[in-house]
Amino acid sequence: MGEVEIHERAWGTQSYSGRPSLAKIMEARIVAFWRENRRDPGYRITLHENTKEIQQYVNESVLDLGLKPPARRLARLYVNQKRIKIKGVKIIFELDELGQS
Repeated sequence: MGEVEIHERAWGTQSYSGRPSLAKIMEARIVAFWRENRRDPGYRITLHENTKEIQQYVNESVLDLGLKPPARRLARLYVNQKRIKIKGVKIIFELDELGQS
C-alpha cells in the first residue's frame, strides 16, 4: 500500500500512458512497479493476469546484459497483494543443432 501511496502522490492528477486507476491497482492479481528514470519521482505501474510478461522482461534483461541498458527497471512486484522478490535466474543452455560454426 505504501508504494501505491507514493505513486499517487508523485503523479497526482498527471497521467501517463496506460496508468491504471487506484481501484484497478487494488483489485489486480499482479502489480508491477517500474522505474524508467532514476530522476523520476514515482513509479509507473502495470497490471498483469500472470507472470509471463515479468518473466520475459527478466529473461531479456539477463540475455541482453551489456548490449543495451533496459528502458525500465522492475522496482517492486506484488502477487495477490504480497511482495515478491526475484531470488534467482536459471539459464539453460541447449545445443544448436542447426548452427555448424
